[in-house]
This record gives sequence, structure tokens and C-alpha cells, in this order.
Amino acid sequence: MGLTGSPQQIAAVSEAYGAYGVARQGEAGGDDYLMDHGTHIYIMNPQGQFVEGLDSDTASSGIAATLGELVR
Repeated sequence: MGLTGSPQQIAAVSEAYGAYGVARQGEAGGDDYLMDHGTHIYIMNPQGQFVEGLDSDTASSGIAATLGELVR
């Protein structure tokens, strides 16, 4: 699930977790834009607390193993 909320809420969460994201004007102009952003995977518990982070290049088997350990 992607991060959603008001611009102020997104900025606060981004700062708290050291996440990077910058909107840039698209080549076509108008309302189109591009989003530069980090690619880390943040694993949160049901209470919304950070549990673990994974690099975006983590193999699916590694993601599955980490999630399996966390739900045990």
C-alpha cells in the first residue's frame, strides 16, 4: 500500500522515516508530473509502528522469509 494523506501528513511521515519523495513537472506540462522517490519497503505492524525495512532489490524469497518470521 502506498502512503496517502494530506501533503502535510505525507511530509511528516516522510521526515519521521527518512523517506525521499519529490514531485517534478512532466515533459507534457499541465497537470502531469513525475515522482522521484525512494524504493525501500517498510514493514509496519497492525498498530502502524515500523517493524523492519527491506531494500527494493530484496528477492521475493527473502521478503517471504522475513514476513514468515514476523508472523510467527
